[in-house]
Amino acid sequence: MDPITHAAHRFAEDAESCWHDSPLTLLPLVAHEDQREDVVEALRVYDTLLGHRRLFVVYRAPFKNATTYFSGLAVQVAGDYERVRAGVVAEGVDLPAFVVGDDGTVPSGALKRAALTMHQAARLLGERFMGIVVALVPEQVEDASGWRESVRILASTRWSLRVRIAVFAPLGGFLFEALRHRGARFDVEPEGDPAPGASSRLSVGDHGRAPLDEVRAAYETSTSPGAGFGTRLGALLVAAADALGAGRPVDAIASYRSARVLCQAEGRAERELTVLMALGAAYLAADVPELGVESYRQAALLSEPLKAWPLASRAWLGVGTAYQRREKHAAATVAFRAAAATAKLGESMALRIEAMRLAGICLLHLGREDDAMLALTQAFEIGAEVGASERRTSTFAEVAALLAELLERRGLSERAHHVRCVALSEEAEEE
Repeated sequence: MDPITHAAHRFAEDAESCWHDSPLTLLPLVAHEDQREDVVEALRVYDTLLGHRRLFVVYRAPFKNATTYFSGLAVQVAGDYERVRAGVVAEGVDLPAFVVGDDGTVPSGALKRAALTMHQAARLLGERFMGIVVALVPEQVEDASGWRESVRILASTRWSLRVRIAVFAPLGGFLFEALRHRGARFDVEPEGDPAPGASSRLSVGDHGRAPLDEVRAAYETSTSPGAGFGTRLGALLVAAADALGAGRPVDAIASYRSARVLCQAEGRAERELTVLMALGAAYLAADVPELGVESYRQAALLSEPLKAWPLASRAWLGVGTAYQRREKHAAATVAFRAAAATAKLGESMALRIEAMRLAGICLLHLGREDDAMLALTQAFEIGAEVGASERRTSTFAEVAALLAELLERRGLSERAHHVRCVALSEEAEEE
């Protein structure tokens, strides 16, 4: 595997591990100072490869003070949401206009307002999106102590499962030290053995680095069978991510399909699986959900003999989401139940709850309220078996709210009260 692809692969493993272990906390992006764009690209590719559909916000403004910085962040998040809102009109999706209150102009108020804006954007994106990813990559930090304190607050905040925050922590810098060396690293190693006396890792101003631009060039000039698998695959994936970021899903689809052919030719089933997930997301972005269904289904079937149960569950969730695009709620329900079953095999409580929640919503669309209540009750019982801290990594609160509403509608006030009490106990524990 070439150095760039190897670095991106390790970065993805780090990010998945960090957000799996602490899904509600901040993710430090650890890299050299001159790799800030590389690490942002790696984060975007990582999120795409898992088949996620999230609003991806990169905030590069310099940090002069907390008030200016976080006020600007709130403005960009709201603006990016509105651009997505305008863009999905062609898909037949009508998202609500963005509205958020003003929480003051002092530093803590500005940060709080930015946090509320992120949560509001994630909520308004609805079921068709998994939420929002915000990467804080300031081009310059003029107030180091203010930046450190702001990051400390962000790191101590428990975010919604639909909001993911990442912050650039330059390798060896004060922020890297303050965050205790945790996070996802993008660290490029040279190919072969290092020269005598040279570091085994590339450093700024020392050995230099191989930027992602070189990988993109490799895609254009090194497509012969003689090129290494890692180089060719990495180039295709970066090209696809670039195309998606530029709003060209058809070009992204072409790159992902080429990447899949390459994986098949090399017998790399695990890599083919992740490519299929990304391909499914690209088909949805191109408004061809029928092909998205097929891609996600193939990913699900491929993941099962590999016993990659969490990925199988996410793939079935993708199938269900694609069916929802065409309001095929019966087929979506079947897919979401398959997602719940594979999540159970993978012992993923959060995925089980989300799958059963989505199944319940589809059943409501079909007018099958009894079956919907059963699905939501199952999701509620899954969450009720674990502690409140574990439930916070799932959509348990949404399940409880919807189930309580249905119970109230049927005059089952006592049961609805019990459901709300469990949800309130979770909120009380958070406080």
